[in-house]
Amino acid sequence: MLAIQEELEFEVPGVPSAPTQNGSQIIAQMIDDQAPLPEIIRRIAKEIALLLVEMTSDCRPRFNQRQVSERVKLFRELERTLVQSEALKNRDVLDFEGGKFRYVFKEILGLFRQALLNIGMEQGLVHNVILQFRDLVSEHEEVMHRELKRMDQERR
Repeated sequence: MLAIQEELEFEVPGVPSAPTQNGSQIIAQMIDDQAPLPEIIRRIAKEIALLLVEMTSDCRPRFNQRQVSERVKLFRELERTLVQSEALKNRDVLDFEGGKFRYVFKEILGLFRQALLNIGMEQGLVHNVILQFRDLVSEHEEVMHRELKRMDQERR
């Protein structure tokens, strides 16, 4: 990460200091696991826009435009890498509140109910078992959330 930070902060004669400051802010946000990806990408886009404005300025010497162009390429690659890493990070997500999880859980619960009825259990008893199961799941939900969070942190 330090190499990237050094690369982003090199001085280009004639380029305002705002892009360098944004480069530092982008690095700080990248290090922060809680920083939202859209905000980081927005900052990168802003940085690229500032660099492109500078590059198209009529008063810029040719050799500085090459340096600015390299910085633009660096920011674009950084953005691409961030998007890819975010996609990998979110790949193994179990969302208890998500529609897919709710659907699967509802189907499994229905199959469990049907299995109890198939073995000859009375409807009232099946209902009581399902209610008891629901209560147990509710009691252990916080523990399951905590364990999933721990697993996600170990994966990183």
